[in-house]
Amino acid sequence: MSSDNHEVKELLKVLTKLALTCKQPLSAQEVGNMFYGIQGMSSEKPEVIELLKVMIILAKTCTEPLSAQAVGNMFYGIQGMSSDKPEVIELLKVLAKLALTCKQPLSAQNVGNMFYGMKGMNSDEPEVIELLKVLTKLAKTCTEPLSAQEVGNMFYGIQGLSSDVSEVIELLKEMTILAKTCNI
Repeated sequence: MSSDNHEVKELLKVLTKLALTCKQPLSAQEVGNMFYGIQGMSSEKPEVIELLKVMIILAKTCTEPLSAQAVGNMFYGIQGMSSDKPEVIELLKVLAKLALTCKQPLSAQNVGNMFYGMKGMNSDEPEVIELLKVLTKLAKTCTEPLSAQEVGNMFYGIQGLSSDVSEVIELLKEMTILAKTCNI
């Protein structure tokens, strides 16, 4: 859904109010699903920012380790968010911490989704750099070959990052290893 749509903006306001009433900790799956559900939303919209603030609070309540699927979903959902927004920066810190709880190896699809979600991020932000370290570590857990689609998603997602940053170089090295597994 597009956050440019009036009805979507109204729905986001209602969801924000509802989310504020949540008194239970979220499960790992709920965290992944929550962020997956905002894919296509723009962090330029005040309604999205207000919902993100509540989502950050809710995500912090999760005490169980994230599954590989939850990690992929979580990052895929934030695609297009801009790392020049303070709320998105705060979100990245929380997501990095949550992602580190994952003890499962990521599937090829999880890896593709995870990096695709970085679309819109800028490597000028220290929090993005810290997150890249986490994502590089997680990518190394993938033991299955990537499809052409997953390789494409992976590289498409990092288009806003600078190859002048050492952490991006390390990430590119790992992505090259993963891309070599692709059987086209």
